[in-house]
Amino acid sequence: MIPKKSWGLICKDCVEPKQIERDYSTWERDFITRENALLARDLSKNPEKYVVSMNMWEINQLTDIQPIDAVWIKSSCEPFCDEMELDEERKKNWLNRFQIKEHNAHASGHASGNELKLMIERIHPKNLIPIHTEHPELFNN
Repeated sequence: MIPKKSWGLICKDCVEPKQIERDYSTWERDFITRENALLARDLSKNPEKYVVSMNMWEINQLTDIQPIDAVWIKSSCEPFCDEMELDEERKKNWLNRFQIKEHNAHASGHASGNELKLMIERIHPKNLIPIHTEHPELFNN
């Protein structure tokens, strides 16, 4: 999903593409025009088809997505400083606003190759996009 930037122009139909591009860093511009790029309004038409990853700086996009019957999976550690406590409170306010259920699923380690293979076999996804790996070619089978 393409995150809205400071000007919020990506969601406006009447804005010139060049103006929208200027709201993004140079390295991001290639991503906003890709075939598989999604806007919040696209996501909200068929939310059951998507899993969205967002951080605390992107959580305000919930206002554009308008989720219904959604789940937030928290996969990070518990807050251990004042700043993290404030972020946690802010997140909970957003989740409460949209009645989003929260589940914790944090694991501090990495899955082994065999564990990844078993998970992929059980889930049997139509598409698999390896990330955070030095050998994506191992996922071609």
